[in-house]
Amino acid sequence: MVSGAGDVQISGGGAVAVDTGSLRAAADRFRSEARQLQQLAAELGWCAAQVLERTGAFGAAASEFVLRLDEDAGALSGEADRIAGRLTEAAALYEVVEQRVALEQAESQGDGHATAAAHARIGALLAEHPGIDEQADALLTAWRDEQTAQMEEIALELLPVGVPYAPSFGLPIGPAGSRQLGADVAALVAGLGFGKMRPGTTGAAPGPVTVRQLGAATAGRAPRD
Repeated sequence: MVSGAGDVQISGGGAVAVDTGSLRAAADRFRSEARQLQQLAAELGWCAAQVLERTGAFGAAASEFVLRLDEDAGALSGEADRIAGRLTEAAALYEVVEQRVALEQAESQGDGHATAAAHARIGALLAEHPGIDEQADALLTAWRDEQTAQMEEIALELLPVGVPYAPSFGLPIGPAGSRQLGADVAALVAGLGFGKMRPGTTGAAPGPVTVRQLGAATAGRAPRD
């Protein structure tokens, strides 16, 4: 999930992230399709009536066929509206999570303006979408558990090389907790001297550097249907 300023991002790992703006844009497209399908259904209903009126019993089968198309268009319109509603609710849910993380950051930094803004936005979203607060709790809990697990994995990987370090897991892993654990691990790695050449170390002279493109870069696009 990416904030408007791009300074808060919560993802499910790898390259998977939720853009709430894209979700809302997709919801708008589904609503537009629903309106067009409603208009089509109305036109098909009128056509079915005209066929029956002008052909009588001879056109009953054709009229019934058009009526079935009318019903299908109406059903598709309802489904498009339902999907639009789900997308809008999903966008609101992820934005609540985003705003709650931003709120924790603002409070930890003593930023009163950002704290008030996050509180106001969260209140507006919960008023518009009652019931998503508990879902946001579940998402945040899962995200924090994932961060804790990653820190534990790092510590376990360092133990075999004789690292005398055991972080106190069980801390609340919000932005401040994650930063503290990350800073501890970074300081530990730096103290061990990993990732740098020690004084007096020599080696073969490096050869020329060659940059070679392995593939064409393409921008990803959201699905349109």
